[in-house]
Amino acid sequence: MSRLPCGFRNTSDRMVIVRCCGPQEFYLERVVFPFELLSFEAPLGSELEIWTHGLGGPELLETVAAAELMIEEGDKRPA
Repeated sequence: MSRLPCGFRNTSDRMVIVRCCGPQEFYLERVVFPFELLSFEAPLGSELEIWTHGLGGPELLETVAAAELMIEEGDKRPA
């Protein structure tokens, strides 16, 4: 299974939970602090969910295809 090099930068001033789910039972979950860059590899077809904690509990902020977060090798910034 080939994996895409991906990057996600938390541009908010709040901590977020990032969950990436993909084919063949791929799963990644990380806490990303404000302004932190998370670099990871994910299979083609994976989706990244960005969650925060609101007054009513967990809130899904955004869902992004991992292919949209692909970075070039050696590049430190998400595409």
